[in-house]
Parts: sequence; C-alpha cells; structure tokens
Amino acid sequence: MPRRHKRHHKQRWFSALAARWRKWRQYIAWFRSTGTRGERVARRYLRRQHYRVLGSNLRFQFGEIDMIAETPDGRTAVIVEVKSHTNPDYPGEIHVNAAKRRKLKSLGRSAIRRYRLKHPMIRFDVIGVYLPARGKPVVRHHVSAFAP
Repeated sequence: MPRRHKRHHKQRWFSALAARWRKWRQYIAWFRSTGTRGERVARRYLRRQHYRVLGSNLRFQFGEIDMIAETPDGRTAVIVEVKSHTNPDYPGEIHVNAAKRRKLKSLGRSAIRRYRLKHPMIRFDVIGVYLPARGKPVVRHHVSAFAP
C-alpha cells in the first residue's frame, strides 16, 4: 500500500511540473514571436529608409547583434539593437542600459574584425518597435543612440 501511494504522489508532482512547463513554453514562444516580428518590422523600416541591411541575428561568443546595416551614402556601418514591446506605456528602448551598451560596443568590435567591415565610421542605433494588438506597428529610430 505505501508503495502505491508513493507512485501516485510522483505522478501528481510530475503532472504539475509538466503543466508549468507547458505554460512556460507558451510564454517563451510568445516572447520570441514578439522579438522576431519586431526585427522584421525594423528591417523593413531600414530598407524603406534606403539603408542596406548587411546581416541580422549575428551570433558571437558573448552575445548577438540584431542587425548590421549600411547608411544610404555607404560611409557608415550601423550596429542596430531592436527592442520590441506590446505595452504602449513601457517602451522597449529603456532596456538598453549601460551594461547593454558596453556589450554592444564589444560585439561591434568583434563584428568589424569578423566581417572585415571597411567603413570609415561606425554608429550604434536603437530601434524601438511597438506592436499593438490591432493596427500598424510604430517604429522609433534613435540614430546614434550612444557613442562608440
């Protein structure tokens, strides 16, 4: 009898854990889809502004660069950080704090070495994308958001 009780307890515990895991996976899927949609909107925005997108989602040992683009005049390489959000009162751009800026500068140097970018100037931009439940996305482009 005690053995059966122990097995029942393990089954209940496992099913509760599985339910939590399913909820967590749904949240991660929603979070990733928000980021992916935001990056797609930002890429389209940059192309409409006549930027040339050189690469996106570039992975390095210590992080990822959302996008590298070239200005319309071809003189400046732009490292772009995209922040997407669904809450109109809480813009995603505020998450680019001092630590994130340091990391982006380091990743930018790595990108220059890896891809042998020969642009005389490098710039760091932040693009905030608000994705409302209904309606068109709103893009805020912060040119030269911080100094290299």
